[in-house]
Amino acid sequence: ACMSKDYFIKIFRQELGVTPVQFIINDKLMKAKLMLASTNLTIKEIAYSLGYSDTSYFIRLFKKRHKLSPLQYRKLFND
Repeated sequence: ACMSKDYFIKIFRQELGVTPVQFIINDKLMKAKLMLASTNLTIKEIAYSLGYSDTSYFIRLFKKRHKLSPLQYRKLFND
């Protein structure tokens, strides 16, 4: 794209309000919510399918963002 990494991040943030890394994390967590609500995959399988090799990190990230663990979120749809 003929621009520096820092300039790209600056433009990306101006246009979308988040950094590219935050955008990717948001997208992965939205997919996780969909998978938790609509599949019977384990938390580990969901984390792995989204590119997280450390399930504990995925759970902490999900809980920090949504105030619920992935398992608690899933139970909202299965009760």
